[in-house]
Amino acid sequence: MAFDTHSLVQSLLNKNKAPAPAPAAQEAPKAPESPITPAPVAEPAIEAAEPAAGGAAAAEDPAATEGSAAEADSATDGEELPLLPPELMEKVAKAGELMDGSFLPAPKGNKDELSEEQKSEVADLIQAYFAADDPELRDNIIILLSASPAEDAEEFFLTALEEDPDPFVHSAAAEALYRRGRQEGAAALYEALENPEVIEQMNHAITVLAKSEGMKLAPKLINIWNDAGHSSEEHIEALLGLEQIMGRGLESMLISFIEGIKGSADMPEDEFLEVLNVLERLDSAKAAPTLENLKKRLLASVADKDDILPLIEEIDGTIGLLS
Repeated sequence: MAFDTHSLVQSLLNKNKAPAPAPAAQEAPKAPESPITPAPVAEPAIEAAEPAAGGAAAAEDPAATEGSAAEADSATDGEELPLLPPELMEKVAKAGELMDGSFLPAPKGNKDELSEEQKSEVADLIQAYFAADDPELRDNIIILLSASPAEDAEEFFLTALEEDPDPFVHSAAAEALYRRGRQEGAAALYEALENPEVIEQMNHAITVLAKSEGMKLAPKLINIWNDAGHSSEEHIEALLGLEQIMGRGLESMLISFIEGIKGSADMPEDEFLEVLNVLERLDSAKAAPTLENLKKRLLASVADKDDILPLIEEIDGTIGLLS
């Protein structure tokens, strides 16, 4: 049976966007009176039963009460995805095992050869996504669906990309679309480079794009590195992305960066310390003389050398490793 996911997705979104207030409880209609007098109904046995051994003590024991509350909370947690059968819920819980390193699994199989069972599983996962309050569960559902070639899954990713408020789930949907060659996924990943909601979103975008874009991504990351409008965290993510893409080709840019530091007043310390780490990983002997000259400029720029002593020690440590 063909499953119209788009219609389901839209109906679920419309349903969940502005939930109507719950209607007031109504009394059940009374059954018509019968001329036959009903037989008396016995009271439930539990009402008359004596408390079980230890029952009264348990009711008075705060620890027992807390334990019962914890059990209730646990049971509620287990009902997070009531739409899924147990075997599918187990797949959701283990979705991380499908990851290809840091990447979502690629679609497997032919969309025209899906069995009815596979189509039904896709439908169940999409419905469960909209029932899940926990973003980690929604993220796991996207991981599972990313391995499916179903067109319904692809349309679902578009909806998740547009509607999910969680930045991590949003990133997963963007990657799933990108791996399917959808421009919407690429656009979302590039947007995460410039305007990430959280720094992990930028890190994820760089990781995904660097694998396929390679050196084509470098100019964008260099612009971010040089742009004072970006935060120190974003500068560092751009630097690490450039290291991943360029390797030793990054050496001259880092040496120029060091040469541009005239004294302690214009020292971007967080970025500089990460530059030292990158130079050490690149084993850049060429940078050692430049670092020696920087050390002299820094010492000459301050009245009290103790103010920059920790930084000088970091520089000396790197010079020692590179020499």
